[in-house]
Amino acid sequence: MQDVRSKMQDFTLNLYDVSGKIIRSFNLASSFLPLASTISWDGTDQFDRAVPAGVYFVYLESYENSVIEKVIKVD
Repeated sequence: MQDVRSKMQDFTLNLYDVSGKIIRSFNLASSFLPLASTISWDGTDQFDRAVPAGVYFVYLESYENSVIEKVIKVD
């Protein structure tokens, strides 16, 4: 995913299924994220239940920028 962290700011990362339902949400404080960082998703929803294999969309948003990427979960 493209890095949108041009300066210190907080981010929200939402993971959506193909119907547009939020599967998981992460609030990312810039003070805890180095400029080169990886965010791992364990394949679960907000309630730690495994989600099925399929297509999902990752939406990374800050005050000034946003990026959306398609990801595929395989079992």
